[in-house]
Amino acid sequence: MSVRIAQLLAAIVLAVSALFLYKFYDAYLDTAASNTVRVIGTRAAQRETARVNGTLNEIEALAAAVASNGYRRDTFAAAARAALSRDPALQSIDYFNSDGVHVIQITPNGPTDLTHPAARPLDVSFEMVTAVNIVLERADLTRSSTASDVLRPPRRRGEVESPLWVFAASPIIMKREPNGEIVGRIDIRQLLINDLRSVVPPAKFALDDSTGRLDTSWPPSGWTPDRSAQSFPITFADRQWRLLVEPAEPIGPAQVGWFIIGAIALWLLLAWPIEVVGQINRRVRVLNEGLEERVAARTRQLQTTVAQTRRLAAVVESVSEGVMLVDMDGIVRYANAALGKELRCGARDIVDKTVVDLAPLALSRTALDEIRATVAKLGYVYVETARTRTDGSRYWAGIAYTAQRDQDGKMVGLIGVSRDITDRRALVDQLVTAKEDLERQMRVRADFIGTASHELRTPATTLRTLCALLVSKIAPRYALADDDRNLISLFDRETKRLSDLVDDLLEVGQIDAEETHRPEADVDVGLVARSEVESFHQLDDPGGPPIELRLSSTPAIMRGDEVGVRRIVVNLVSNARKFTPRDGRVQVSVERSPSGVRLAVSDTGVGIPEADLPHIFDRFYRVDRPGTAIRGTGLGLAIVARLVEQMHGRIAVSSEVGKGTTVSIEFPAVNAAVATPEFAQPTKTA
Repeated sequence: MSVRIAQLLAAIVLAVSALFLYKFYDAYLDTAASNTVRVIGTRAAQRETARVNGTLNEIEALAAAVASNGYRRDTFAAAARAALSRDPALQSIDYFNSDGVHVIQITPNGPTDLTHPAARPLDVSFEMVTAVNIVLERADLTRSSTASDVLRPPRRRGEVESPLWVFAASPIIMKREPNGEIVGRIDIRQLLINDLRSVVPPAKFALDDSTGRLDTSWPPSGWTPDRSAQSFPITFADRQWRLLVEPAEPIGPAQVGWFIIGAIALWLLLAWPIEVVGQINRRVRVLNEGLEERVAARTRQLQTTVAQTRRLAAVVESVSEGVMLVDMDGIVRYANAALGKELRCGARDIVDKTVVDLAPLALSRTALDEIRATVAKLGYVYVETARTRTDGSRYWAGIAYTAQRDQDGKMVGLIGVSRDITDRRALVDQLVTAKEDLERQMRVRADFIGTASHELRTPATTLRTLCALLVSKIAPRYALADDDRNLISLFDRETKRLSDLVDDLLEVGQIDAEETHRPEADVDVGLVARSEVESFHQLDDPGGPPIELRLSSTPAIMRGDEVGVRRIVVNLVSNARKFTPRDGRVQVSVERSPSGVRLAVSDTGVGIPEADLPHIFDRFYRVDRPGTAIRGTGLGLAIVARLVEQMHGRIAVSSEVGKGTTVSIEFPAVNAAVATPEFAQPTKTA
């Protein structure tokens, strides 16, 4: 039977190994195809980005020339025609003056002076004018070096594909103020699409400008990207276009038949040696049967001897402690020398005497009955009591009582093991005193932090106000040097940091105050999260990472302090945005489950090292991030943890360096009988 089991185990191991190798080889095929797509897409994206930058540089160079030398019609027309000849993708170049008037248009056929009464009107559509206006407005609002927008004009008779134009605008900056714009019309098919069709195939690709106006692919139709498609960014002025690349042929699974054949062949090679070993084992088993019987008889004798030895060892090993045996009548039947030494008397002065009559043992009849009942129920009891030795000295003894039982398991007495714990009791008293002193010092520290923070708030606010007034009064009067501006900016940042630190210290002081009682009310966590995310959208840096809001379709009500919940959301979202790059993402989700309300804030930022995770809720603890200038007070997460604790919630953090962090908080719900949560449509804010 054991041979068959071994053969079966070998078959199972080989089958699992074949399955593993099959999965590994299949994953290798996927990885090889993915690497090929990544090489093609990266090379194509870099190539097209360089081509786009070259075209945009022509437009920006014209804008820089007008900003430096002013607008001169002939000079501008000559420079524009030269740019058109250098870059065939440029279809036309237009100049708008500081009043937004369309002054001139340069095409390969020549200039058209639009301010001249005899100039013929432009053959442009309403959609083209709208696209140009959108680009000019975006360039003016964003103060970017270039802005762009896509226009797909209707296909003309005889054209195989409708043209695809992109209007790129570059503002003319004179004396740090916009003073007109240069707008270029670019043929995207000639600039990008035709080039992509020459360098990307046989791989499939799609180009999308994320607005819906540009959506082209190869093959032209009948292709939908699958899981093997990879995305590569192409920056076009102020927009991020996306190039999707997929292998030309689908990635097929590995041939499983070869792995099955290999596993069967290996099993056949192993089955025969296992059979031979099994026959040898059967012969050895017959020879060992007689020996096993003799060993079994000897083992029974040894077990009896070991049982007796263990009973003796229990007494011998306890000689360093005071040991006594008390029968069910309360008479001491045994006491070792260590107990006599502990009580400063001889063991013969204790044996055969009633335990309640021995004053040094400090046991009354009631106490003995309680100990006996507890031991009968639990099997063990530990007592600490004050004893008086025969010489009159007092000490603290710790006594452990266990049951003595006969062969039938019936309790026939108590075994008491005692130890002098006077030093330990003194140490405990010292620790209690030290604890009380520490608590008193912590209260004094909290009072000091609260008082100091309150006194520092006014000067910190005054410094911020003075900094703002200084900038508003000096900037219009004098042209500040870069060093002066850097100093003023540093002054403003540091005063803001000081003000934030004072506010955090005040918040910590209020949270730690024993007399602080937070008001409790029904709070919809979803509404609070939506309100705070919208505040970030309106007031915070628009260049930060976007915030995605996911809310439960039903109200997520908890019992707590709305102000505290808002502070939790603000601190977590601020931390997530602070350590997430602009092209990352921050997600705030609120869901309701049968056990409570769950608030989670996740990001795709730098992450937290595993060694720092146990300390991130400690006050003034900041994760060491070499090479980054991001700074904080180290109090934000400590405040969040304390607020969650006060509202009877639970907080947890999971993070991976380079991939992001997720902070989840579980609040107890008002009504636990709720349905499984369903998410509403996500809302994104920037």
